[in-house]
Amino acid sequence: MTDKTIIGIGIGGALIIAGFVSIMTYFVANREAEKRVKLQNEIELLTRDSELIKQEQKELMNKTKLELYEKLCTSPQVINLSTKITTVQTIDYAHSELPLSENWSEKLSPTSQCIEDMFSVTYIQTEDRGESSLFVCVDCNYVAHGQANVIYRQLKPKGVTLSDLLKLQQIDKTPIEDKTIEAEGIVEKISYDL
Repeated sequence: MTDKTIIGIGIGGALIIAGFVSIMTYFVANREAEKRVKLQNEIELLTRDSELIKQEQKELMNKTKLELYEKLCTSPQVINLSTKITTVQTIDYAHSELPLSENWSEKLSPTSQCIEDMFSVTYIQTEDRGESSLFVCVDCNYVAHGQANVIYRQLKPKGVTLSDLLKLQQIDKTPIEDKTIEAEGIVEKISYDL
C-alpha cells in the first residue's frame, strides 16, 4: 500500500465518521425538536383544558346565580331607575367562620384581618316623586348621594335573607344571625352619568 492509499483510506474513514456523527447529530436534534413540539402541544392542551374548566365553573356559578335571582326576584330583567339617593348605610355581618360565642365581637380588634369572616350589605334609600324605596347592594364600592341611575332586580314581596345575599356572592357560609331584608330590589349597578 502506498502512502496515497493510506491517506485516502484515512480521509475516507474520517468522512464516514463525520457523516455518521452528522447523521446522529441530526437525529438527536430532530428528536429534541420533536420532544419540544410535543411538550408545547401538551402545554397548549393543558392551558386550553384549564381555561375550559374555568369557563365551565364561571358558567355554573352564573347559572346558580340566575336560578337564585329567579327564586328571589319578580322578573329576570333588570330595571333602570333614575332617582335621587338620599341615604346610604353599609352594615357588616358575620358569617359562620367567626367563633360562635356571646362576646364574639370582643374578639375582633380594629386591626384584625377578618374580611373573609364578614360580608357587607349596603342599604340605599332613594326618593322619587315623593316615594321612598330601599335597595340592597352586596358588592358596592362607593355610593354617592344625589341623582343617579340605579340598575336593579326587583325583589318579590317577601324580601331577601342574608343567607341569600351570601349565596349571590358565592360565599358558601351561613350568617351568624340570619334576617330578612324588606327591600325593593338588589342593585346591580349605579351610574351618575345622567
